[in-house]
Amino acid sequence: TVTHTRGTSYKWFKNSQDYSSGTLTEDGDIVLSISPLAVADEGYYHCEVYNSAAPEPTPDPDAVSTTAQVMTERLVAHWAFEGDLSDEVQDITGDAVYGDWPGTATDPNESNPIPVPSYAAGIAGGQALDTSDVNDLSFVTIAGSGDFFNFYPQGFTVTAWIKGAPGGGNWQLAVGKQDRDIVDAGWAAGRRGLYAFGNLRGAGGPIDITSVGDANDGEWALVAVTYDPEDLGHRLYAIDNETNKFQFVTSFNELTQTPPTTPANLVLGAENVHGASTLTGLLDEVKIYSYPLTPDVIANEYRTVTGNTPCMGTEGLDYDWDGNCVVDLADFAEFAKTWLNTQLLP
Repeated sequence: TVTHTRGTSYKWFKNSQDYSSGTLTEDGDIVLSISPLAVADEGYYHCEVYNSAAPEPTPDPDAVSTTAQVMTERLVAHWAFEGDLSDEVQDITGDAVYGDWPGTATDPNESNPIPVPSYAAGIAGGQALDTSDVNDLSFVTIAGSGDFFNFYPQGFTVTAWIKGAPGGGNWQLAVGKQDRDIVDAGWAAGRRGLYAFGNLRGAGGPIDITSVGDANDGEWALVAVTYDPEDLGHRLYAIDNETNKFQFVTSFNELTQTPPTTPANLVLGAENVHGASTLTGLLDEVKIYSYPLTPDVIANEYRTVTGNTPCMGTEGLDYDWDGNCVVDLADFAEFAKTWLNTQLLP
C-alpha cells in the first residue's frame, strides 16, 4: 500500500518490470493485492505515481515508493550435503541438480583458493559437510544470495545440525549472513563455547542469544533460530541432554525495532564471506524458512531425525521423580515407598 496526493495515474513494478497500472481520481491509498500468493509472485515490488507536472516515465523522485520484497511462507533452501553443495529446494529455478541456491567451497587461504569439500557420516544416515580439521578454514559461500535472503525482517527460521570436534575457536558458526565491514546488520547461528548460539544485529536489545543445550559434546545437536516480527522476538531453540530427558529449551530476546538488512551473502560453516568464526566439526541438514517455525514443528524435526521425543516443558511435572517427562506408575511407586511414614510424636 502506498499513499499519494495529486496523482493522476500510477504503475506497479515487479523486479523493475511493468506489473500493473491505473488512473487516479482522488488522493488516497494505492493497494496492490495478490491472491492467492504463489512462489511465482515472489520478487521486489515498487510503485510510481505520475501527474501532469511529472508524467510517465519520469515521476517526481518523491513519488517513487520504497521497494518491498514479497515472499511466500515456505522452505527457502535446504543443504543436505549428500556428497555435494547443492540446494534441495528448486521452487524458483526448477533445477533438480543444483537447486535454487547451490554452494561454492571457499577458502581464505590464498594457497588453496578452490578447496575440495570433505564429507563424513551425517545425522540422518546420509552424509554431512566435514570441517573437523582445525587447520581447514574453508567454508561454503552461497553466491548472489545477498539481496534475496534479506526477507528475514519479515520473519525467518534457520535450523542446522552440528557435531562439535576438538579445537577451533570459541565462536563457531554454522550459518551466517552478516559482514560488519559493510553494515552492523544480519544474523548467524551455530555454537559459542559449549552452547548453541545465535545473533541478530542492528535491531536494538541484546544482539546475542545462547542456550543451555550442549552443542559441543561430540554428539549431534540441533540448533534453531527464529525471528518473529509480530512480537519482535528473537528465539533460540535447542535440546538439553544433560538430564537425559531431551529437554526442549527456548531462549528469548525481545528486540526494540525491526532488524535492518545487509547485502552480505549467505555462508555455511562460517560467520561471513571473510571466513570469520569457522565451524570445526560436522554440519548437516541446514534449512532456511521465510517465516518463524513454531516450537512444536522444530521439536518434531528433532524427534523425526533422532527418534527421541523432546520434553517440551516442566509445568505439571512436579512429581516426575524419574525425569522421563511423564508422571506415571514409576513415579507413584517412588512416592509409595514412604506411604504412611510418620515422624509424629508417639
